[in-house]
Amino acid sequence: MATETKPSYCRMCFTACAMLVDFEDGVPVAVRGDKDNPVYKGFFCVKGQQLLAARSHPERLLHSQKRQPDGSYAPIASQQAFDEIAEKLAAIREKYGPRSIAIYSGTFSTANPASGTLVTAWMKALGSRMAFNSNTIDQPGKALAQALHGAWMAPPQDFGTADVALLVGLNPLVAMSGGVPLGNMGRFLSDALARGMQVVAIDPRRTETARRATLHLQPVPGEDAAILAAMLNVIFAEGLHDADFCAENVSGVEALRAAVAPFTPQSVGPRAGLDPAEIVRAARAFGGAKRGVATAGPGPNMSGNGTLLEYLVLALNTVCGRWLREGERVANPGCVVPTFSAKAQAMGPWPAWGYGEKL
Repeated sequence: MATETKPSYCRMCFTACAMLVDFEDGVPVAVRGDKDNPVYKGFFCVKGQQLLAARSHPERLLHSQKRQPDGSYAPIASQQAFDEIAEKLAAIREKYGPRSIAIYSGTFSTANPASGTLVTAWMKALGSRMAFNSNTIDQPGKALAQALHGAWMAPPQDFGTADVALLVGLNPLVAMSGGVPLGNMGRFLSDALARGMQVVAIDPRRTETARRATLHLQPVPGEDAAILAAMLNVIFAEGLHDADFCAENVSGVEALRAAVAPFTPQSVGPRAGLDPAEIVRAARAFGGAKRGVATAGPGPNMSGNGTLLEYLVLALNTVCGRWLREGERVANPGCVVPTFSAKAQAMGPWPAWGYGEKL
């Protein structure tokens, strides 16, 4: 029996872990993490470990299915399915107009880098702007806040060289998303802590990530925005912001300073269930570092003020100058998809809502 091992990567989620696949006579018989991969170093989560079980599951769909009049399903050839679907969509469009057709692209569509481009092109061809994706309901405040705040046309400072990481409502060691680079997140965090990086976690739960943080603020839920405002207050008051970066690239700094002025650690601490000294420590840890990165996760984004929360995260990164400058290395310029051109340049705000067709 001929045995062969080929490198590949998991498509179960956007983490895209590197894996090795063993074949016997052309049939995959085993999968495992690739220990020689410099990013993943053998990490391979439980979802990827079940790929072969999913492939051979007796209920796995092997063909497109069409619902029958009695409610059962029967296989249908792909070309026939395309033709029938196109005919029905064309009739709907003719009767009700292009806007009657909407599309939703889930997270798993990222398994194919061409999906997003094809979806956009198809909807434009139909004449409908009713395109939705996971960001429509999962942390839409990130996109809205960036539009309100403006953007730096290069990535934030790299986790691998940061002196501090501020993680708001994030547990990447389990959720495998955000705050820590995709890959072997546990190893990345261990290496960062070993080299002396501070990790500031703000989370009502003492999660796996919070337990390993150098400073864990455990507030009552829903007060994240107030805590970040208080941290900005301290950073301004103690001159921990990057005044040169702000003077050259940022407008509205004084308006932000005035907006966060009422949010002192002494006023925010009691409402958030925190000792005011903890907020001061967190602000000094983030503002006093040379390099750092702040990011927030799904929980605080869905607590009622997600857009404000994300705006304040961006404000923290900006007033502290946490963006790559000219000549600095871009840690991840892109892989599989085309690379992007990073520019150490500010781009002003753009419309966040209230434009285009109304729902």
